[in-house]
Amino acid sequence: MPAGRPRTHDPDAIRKGIMQCFWQLGFDRASLPDLEEAAGINRKQLARDYGNKRGLYLQALDDFAVFAGERFVAPLEQADGGMAAIRQVLCGLADLPKSPNGHLGCLICNASREPIAQADEEVARRVRSYFDRIEGGYQTALERAGTNGEIALGPDQCHATARLLFAVHVALLVLARGGTERPVLKDIAEQALASLKPAEAQS
Repeated sequence: MPAGRPRTHDPDAIRKGIMQCFWQLGFDRASLPDLEEAAGINRKQLARDYGNKRGLYLQALDDFAVFAGERFVAPLEQADGGMAAIRQVLCGLADLPKSPNGHLGCLICNASREPIAQADEEVARRVRSYFDRIEGGYQTALERAGTNGEIALGPDQCHATARLLFAVHVALLVLARGGTERPVLKDIAEQALASLKPAEAQS
C-alpha cells in the first residue's frame, strides 16, 4: 500500500474507493497499486476480502448501479412520476458539470466501451441490465405522463420515445465525460423535453 494512506476497515469506504478508482481510470488503466491506494488496504486484503481485479470491477459496477440509479433512474420509476420526473432526470444530467464527479460521466457507460465488456459476459450483462433499467424507467414515466393527461402517446410511440430518451440520457453522460459545457448539455435536455408535446397539442 502506498505510504501515507491510512488503513481502513470500513467496508463501505473501501468499496466506494474501489468504485471511484474504476470510475476515474477504467478497468484497463486501474492498476493494483491504484486500487490499493483507493481502498486503503493492501492487495492481500483486497484479494482475500474482495477477490481479484475482475471481481473488484464487477462489485464496482453493482455499487455504481445503486449509486447512480438512486439519482438518475429511481425518479422515473416512481408511481407519481410522469413529466416532472423526466424533467428532473434530464436536467440533473445537464447539471453534471457542476457536480464533483460530473466530469467522470457514468461508470457503466464507460464500461460499455471497454474491451472487457466485449470479452466478459458478466460485465456485458451488468451493462445491459443497467441500460434496460434506464429505458424501462423512461417508459414507466411516459406511461404515467399519458395516464395523467400530460402527453398523448400510443403504446408503440411510448416505447419508441423511451428509447429516444434513453439515447439522450446516455449521450448527456458521455458528453459530460468529454468535457462538454453545461449550456450545451442544457440545450440538449431542453430540446428532448420540448419534443414531448402536451396532450392538447396533439388533438
